[in-house]
Amino acid sequence: MKTMISMAMATIAALCLSFNASARHGDGDKFKSEKIAFITTELNLTPAEAEKFWPVYNQLSQEKKDALKTVIDAYKALEKAVKDKASDAEINKLTRAYLDANNAFLAVDGKYLNDFAKVLPAEKVAKLYLSEEKFRRQQIHRLGKVQKYQPKGDKKAPYKKPGRPAPKDATEAATE
Repeated sequence: MKTMISMAMATIAALCLSFNASARHGDGDKFKSEKIAFITTELNLTPAEAEKFWPVYNQLSQEKKDALKTVIDAYKALEKAVKDKASDAEINKLTRAYLDANNAFLAVDGKYLNDFAKVLPAEKVAKLYLSEEKFRRQQIHRLGKVQKYQPKGDKKAPYKKPGRPAPKDATEAATE
């Protein structure tokens, strides 16, 4: 059970990072285009396969987006209840709702397995799931490189290129 919860948390955290990264930089369309190009290349889709595949994939993506929103809402409600020192009964109820939302999110992919099998050969269906994971990891790696040079806790801080000293702020300059 702990392993399943840990996996769910890791998956959700990774998805949140990738969604937030693209939303924060205002390039959600760029992110989506990169993902489409990546999956198309990895799966080596023929035009006939692509015509049948993308409507199913877009439906899956929308359902995953909706399920992720439910998870995030459940998380926020649970976090608020803990912060506000709600009753044990309320916290238990919200914990169950959060775990149920996580399970529903994780189940979305499984719901579409048969739909993909109807439009793609088994090898390409497997490559779809592998390529999504590969793309997710690339995005996390890319995001990690950018955030590595940002001061912690300061989301508005300018990007600092490696090898260059950080600019001095007014308080540091005044004390020297």
